[in-house]
Amino acid sequence: MTWGEQVRQQPFVLSTIIGATSMEQLKTNIASQDIELDKDQLKAINKIHATQP
Repeated sequence: MTWGEQVRQQPFVLSTIIGATSMEQLKTNIASQDIELDKDQLKAINKIHATQP
């Protein structure tokens, strides 16, 4: 699953906001949507969301 897919599947996320102040930051933020997360990374993220909604 990609980072972007993980974020969009959270029930509390209605939209994502990119706070880029330069073209380079915008490109980096857009590219981050395709980062693949493994099962351990997803588990760690979900554990944090469970305690810090």
